[in-house]
Amino acid sequence: MIKKIRIHLNMFNKLLIYDKKTDFFCCVAKHNLERFHSECIVWTFNNSKKMLERFIKKTTQNPDLNIEDPQAFSETSDIDILIYYKSEGNNYLIHVENKVKANEGKKKITKKLLADLDLCKDLTIAKFKETCNLKRNYLSQTEYYYLRDKSKITDRITEVLSLKNKIKTTKVIWSYVYLVPALEMTTDNSRNTWCESFDKPNPWINLSYADIFNCMPDDSDNIIFSEYKAHLEKEFISSHEGIITLKDHKVDIKNDTLSSQNLNLVLDEDEETTILDACGMQIHFLKLKDSLTKFCDDKIDEKYKFEIEFITETGNNGGYLIQAYSVIKLENPKADIFEETNPIDFRIGFQFEQNEKNKGKFKFYFADLLYEPKLIINEKTRNKSPAKTQHPTYNAAVKEILINVFTEKYLHTKRKCKKFNGSKSLSFCSFLSDYKFKNSNEIEQKFKDEILHLISRIEDKPLEKHIQLLSK
Repeated sequence: MIKKIRIHLNMFNKLLIYDKKTDFFCCVAKHNLERFHSECIVWTFNNSKKMLERFIKKTTQNPDLNIEDPQAFSETSDIDILIYYKSEGNNYLIHVENKVKANEGKKKITKKLLADLDLCKDLTIAKFKETCNLKRNYLSQTEYYYLRDKSKITDRITEVLSLKNKIKTTKVIWSYVYLVPALEMTTDNSRNTWCESFDKPNPWINLSYADIFNCMPDDSDNIIFSEYKAHLEKEFISSHEGIITLKDHKVDIKNDTLSSQNLNLVLDEDEETTILDACGMQIHFLKLKDSLTKFCDDKIDEKYKFEIEFITETGNNGGYLIQAYSVIKLENPKADIFEETNPIDFRIGFQFEQNEKNKGKFKFYFADLLYEPKLIINEKTRNKSPAKTQHPTYNAAVKEILINVFTEKYLHTKRKCKKFNGSKSLSFCSFLSDYKFKNSNEIEQKFKDEILHLISRIEDKPLEKHIQLLSK
């Protein structure tokens, strides 16, 4: 009788129009999409041994693997999904980093961070960077998770498993999965940041939600399991109105896909676009990032050191930001503007950002490299009152710097950037204008033109001289 009711319910559900505003999973997930899906995936793993074993075999690329006592955990020790299993007398843990929406984060290298790392507790920051041949001042999330001391994690999981299954865990072998909504059609799908100078090649395996979906059994007696699988199919396996081109559940890169028209569709709350659509646009932006990085590596003199970054989730409704910038060091920050008296790294460059329908902006900007929250003196950064905010003074100096670097005629007349946005809390300032583009080639050429123009402007007067307005 229950099975008949379930069949009728499923038939009824298929007749309903999919509405993200009323769909249970969409409504529950919208405030913390990543956490929601991590919890759901772990629940499905622990309610379907077949699914969990399929996923483990997919991860290990060993279809004949003998698996014992598999179990999944969610949100433990800053790990989105953690999977334990035994095989041939050995104990294994799989760390799954679930990147369903946001970018991979960064962790600034500090003494406190080094204390968390395995075998790095006694190293200075300089010695650690030298040992790893690391030129940047941060670790990516996946670098940090791989390098950190895992003894407390294994102790905790050992305790849980020992209490439940009477298993004593000694040595644990770790593996790593970087889970994303979709992968692109390419032989190298790696999208986590990994320093090539590390002794070990990138250990993170890239898998997609299509892999999660394909590991799920076709039939289940659990209606919640079946409905969640149906939700994954709607959100991660199909594209709204063919915005994203797919081949074998992977995104096929097309020049016309990355456009203002498609960004407007993906960011329109009234359109029934899917998570796959949003992720597909991310993948196209990442391809743009790769192309611009190659351009800088091949065509730009090393002394200018342009960095290309892509960031997603820049607004309440999601969003996309791609930027190119050069880094300048301010050796002697003005004490009456900055809380920091040591040298500060700043960036100057360009951004395209869009986080709402018809709201694409191109910006010529200036900011400190790490977006430090307490860099500029204001009422909140000093305990002694009154501490008059120095943002107006800082903003006036940065406005003059940007005009001196790019010229007022170039910003106002040629690029239509008549509006200057100063900083109110952090250090970000910019001239900006509305911007639309028809395809990937067009926005790529826009960035190349701006990079070359900036270089032409600073060949005779380096950026370090321009920023002396902020110096003692």
